[in-house]
Amino acid sequence: MEKPRLALGSPMAEPYLSQLEALCQITPVSQLCTPGMWPPEAEFRNTCLGYDIVVVEADVLGEETLALWKGHGLKLLGCTRGNPLNVDAAACKKLGIPLFYTPGRNAQSVAEYTMTLMLMLQKHIQRAMKGMGTGAFLDAPAADIYDLPPITDVTWMNERVNVYAMLPLGEELYGRTLGLIGFGAIGRRVAKMALAFGMRVLAYDPYCDPRAVEDAGAKFSSLEETLGAADILSIHLPVTKETTGMVNESWFARMKDGAKLINTARAAVVDQRAMLQALESGKLAGAAVDVMWIEPCPANHPFLSMDQVIVLPHQAGATVDIDRWQSAMVLEEVKRFLAGQPLQNPFPRQA
Repeated sequence: MEKPRLALGSPMAEPYLSQLEALCQITPVSQLCTPGMWPPEAEFRNTCLGYDIVVVEADVLGEETLALWKGHGLKLLGCTRGNPLNVDAAACKKLGIPLFYTPGRNAQSVAEYTMTLMLMLQKHIQRAMKGMGTGAFLDAPAADIYDLPPITDVTWMNERVNVYAMLPLGEELYGRTLGLIGFGAIGRRVAKMALAFGMRVLAYDPYCDPRAVEDAGAKFSSLEETLGAADILSIHLPVTKETTGMVNESWFARMKDGAKLINTARAAVVDQRAMLQALESGKLAGAAVDVMWIEPCPANHPFLSMDQVIVLPHQAGATVDIDRWQSAMVLEEVKRFLAGQPLQNPFPRQA
């Protein structure tokens, strides 16, 4: 029996690639595999004609393309993203094309990154790095860096430089309250890590079973309680009509004075003007974001000049490890499909 043909437009790691090759005739679709270089839809529409299975990552697939592929034998479509916004899921349903995705492929990475940002905010690490980079925290050049003075009590302080007076004192995570907005794959991992630091964790997620939150060691709480008690509020929401602009002026007004905000989800869930006002007024003592409303971030964005704000270039989920996680999920879905079994991660997820 001839193996099904599979067009692979997403990274696939070993040993999963070899196992997939044993099941399918794989054609790497190179023009779809270059991160940051995804071509316009019309340019690659004809690339995947005649394949039984197509796996993409961030390529935009609309109804016209999907209908063309369906007409040429497409039986299964995969998207290696945690939320396949680039694929017209409604068109897939209309055309009868099963669609799977890879939820949680970068959950561990984003959770670790979230904790990193939390520590950076609490310890003022970005300000310290900036001072080192500009030379503000450095002394004059030494004639010989190996000629050590007889010092037993080493501190970053002399008559010219006193970093302890130049930087605000840091804060521990231990004993602080973390508020999680969203308790999915990432939120659960952040909770586990935060609890290991000795934090109290509150979670607001109206779509989550309260028992799952409590079983994880966190407290299932209302929005009011979470906003009012959190020393640090961490956002873990997808972008939907309901969540767009959800974190707004009203939310900031109900937060504890001097709280901090972390967003490793999507910028669109936060009202940009309201967040800026909260930072300028001091309502928010600090913020760390890995996502911006325009990416790459415009060089004149006010956040970039604010010492209490950390802006990073959408790297939370970018690790070598996510290829392994998503590859395992792709292999499992193809196996299930070929065996006539239900998909493990169909999109949209079925109740």
